[in-house]
Amino acid sequence: MQIALLSNEFSPFRITELPSVVYITIILSFIGHVLMYLLCFPICNLLFPVYSTLTSDDKAGWNSRVLSNINGMIAFCFGCFFFFTTPQYFVDHDMAYADVQTAVLFAYTSGYFIFDMILLVLVLKDDRIFIFHHIVILFSMALMFVCT
Repeated sequence: MQIALLSNEFSPFRITELPSVVYITIILSFIGHVLMYLLCFPICNLLFPVYSTLTSDDKAGWNSRVLSNINGMIAFCFGCFFFFTTPQYFVDHDMAYADVQTAVLFAYTSGYFIFDMILLVLVLKDDRIFIFHHIVILFSMALMFVCT
């Protein structure tokens, strides 16, 4: 007998299916952010004339901020969608009604934070505060996945 994820009667997913969905989402999110980062170079070069005058480190910082904004918009839109499509949440205001959609949203964001932390370590080496920020966020998300 399988237990429904977080006792959510609205969710057809079971707790045994969650880890593979989370891992796949983290990997695809990481790969997607790498591709978006690489696409930022030619796209920003076409759209912003000042971009071509920047140094390679400044271009990496620019691309990191572009990806941060894209990630923020995607996470916000999907977060609002998931919030408004979970009818029981409005009745009880309880995270026990979170389902696999919420786990996928956190996994997507985890993929972004893993990519951005690697970018900070390899390219933008002077941002120790942001590296610590990413480690804390990834640790808290890992705790969330393990404890739920």
